[in-house]
Amino acid sequence: MKLKIFLTCFMTLFLNKTDIHASSHHPKVIQNGLDKKLTAAGELYLRQVYTGYDYTAGGFSALELFSLNDSLKKQTQTSSTAKIDPLLIAKKSKGTPAQIQERQELLARIIAIMWQLDAKAAAQGESFVSGSFKVIDPGYKLYNFLLKYVKLAKSQSGSFAYERNPQKGQSSHYKDASPESQFGIDIRFEANESSLQLLPQSKSHLMFGKLAINSTSKLPLIFIKMEIHGLASLSDKISHGIGFLKTRTDSKDLLERTHKEKYIKPEIQEAYSKAFAIFKTFDSKDQKNSSKKPIMDEKPKNISGMIEMLNNAKMIQMPSPKTQAALPIFKAEEQKFMDLLAKLYPNDKENISVRTGHEVIIDLNRL
Repeated sequence: MKLKIFLTCFMTLFLNKTDIHASSHHPKVIQNGLDKKLTAAGELYLRQVYTGYDYTAGGFSALELFSLNDSLKKQTQTSSTAKIDPLLIAKKSKGTPAQIQERQELLARIIAIMWQLDAKAAAQGESFVSGSFKVIDPGYKLYNFLLKYVKLAKSQSGSFAYERNPQKGQSSHYKDASPESQFGIDIRFEANESSLQLLPQSKSHLMFGKLAINSTSKLPLIFIKMEIHGLASLSDKISHGIGFLKTRTDSKDLLERTHKEKYIKPEIQEAYSKAFAIFKTFDSKDQKNSSKKPIMDEKPKNISGMIEMLNNAKMIQMPSPKTQAALPIFKAEEQKFMDLLAKLYPNDKENISVRTGHEVIIDLNRL
């Protein structure tokens, strides 16, 4: 294991030295007000996703929006002059010029939509540098829009978009909550160029997928995560792997400043533990369901699981005298737990039951 980590680090340093990844040419910040234009355009394109009405942003197509910024103009033209990735040099976009332009326009709209989601997180007081969105997506229309791009892009080149199946180790996110495969999109307009840091926080890749968080929720849920590196080329894979290893050593302070679905705040875990301690004083027969399985686990996988277990324990049918005596105390601790969640996540009044960890929940019913 140590040898693999050493080799990975060495290869990354070597590749960076020879400029194979060549990320230094990418704009760190989209300037000259283009970020605001993209954010505003993203609102229109989101509305189009759900209404079907065709919008342009201030008279510009999404692709033309980028021409408003000279530093990005060449990177978004059909004949892109963005930095060529030597590991993708043989890649070429398949399809007619009209099909290629359609894909590029779709990608530009996706970029704008990501800027709008980032703005919505900020408006909720949940702005972040690293993390993920859990999106309530009516009719899975945003999901289908992103999937439309994936299918079109894959028909033109494997360097644009690809499957990221968590069951095959291609994703570490929501492995137990993905009813279908996940997908990744690299932000590149040409098949042979380096991925472009055109997403918020200088990210150049996004992944998404459908979610099934618990058995009771009927909400149409998807997740979207923007990342620095994708997986299309070897250099991308190595850089992605290094980034993943770094997250394994994230400090508590850093985790508090990110919005990751895998991170549960210590105060939430403590509040659950207090309720669980009372539950363990119940009569042993009342601690199990009709199938003789424990109603509550000491360490459930996520916040949604905590809520479900607390609700089940609170609703025990025909409790024994010992359990009856403890139930009021248990319900008081359960209420403290729910009050804490309401305080920490005031935007989740209707959707708290689908929260996994510290991700940002965006409800597009409120669009």
